[in-house]
Amino acid sequence: MNKILFILSISAGIIISFVSFKGLIDKSVYSKNPKSIICQCQGQDLLTLMIVIPIFFGSLYFYDKSDISKLLLAGILSYFIYTYASFCFGLIFDKYYLLYVVSTVLSVLSFVIIMNDILKLDLHFNKASLVTGGVLAVITIIFVLVLWLPSIFMAMNGNENVQIIKESGGKLVIQTLDLIMVIPLSAIVAYLVFTKGHTAGVWMVIVMVKIITLCAAIISMAIFESKGRKLLSGEIITFSIITLLLSGELLWLLKGVE
Repeated sequence: MNKILFILSISAGIIISFVSFKGLIDKSVYSKNPKSIICQCQGQDLLTLMIVIPIFFGSLYFYDKSDISKLLLAGILSYFIYTYASFCFGLIFDKYYLLYVVSTVLSVLSFVIIMNDILKLDLHFNKASLVTGGVLAVITIIFVLVLWLPSIFMAMNGNENVQIIKESGGKLVIQTLDLIMVIPLSAIVAYLVFTKGHTAGVWMVIVMVKIITLCAAIISMAIFESKGRKLLSGEIITFSIITLLLSGELLWLLKGVE
């Protein structure tokens, strides 16, 4: 492994582990934010600390031994970029602000280096899993648009009681990141699947990991909802089904890597 990549990745992992741990045990970290944001951040921290970080360090350890580890590491770094960019822009300033910034920067740099390594590989994916992933990418685009655009349009028309506006304190950071990151990447994946075939596999893994962790974070958030708005059982079921479907597709995709 490239020494620079090792230093950047290890540093990112340590810092992110620290801020996630502090976010869970130190009630003052998110205390200036709306209750719903506190629940979201703590749900994100729980997922990061208990699931994402172990996979991250495991992928880092096996980086030189497995191409699948490289793909997983790239996907997890995309999750870190998304998560800590949202913390930088969406949270009211707290004492760990600079650590969120550093985490984002380290993740971006590591991601660029890893993608340079991955794109040099001659990877081949199972054709059926690619097509299925392409269909799921299209469904993801539709789902995100249906999830956010109606509320955004209502807010633009002067409706002050739109739930996502009230809960976010007027900062639509998550919605913005979904619209400028998740949708374009999903569209690129779908396009590549139906035009370039195996070229889409790498980007599909990254998008799948990002969406799976996003859905898992929403489910994790429910644990902290006793002090925020109640998460509807229908939402929990919906996101659980999406997580299971995408996890199955990701495993199928990685199993067929050659």
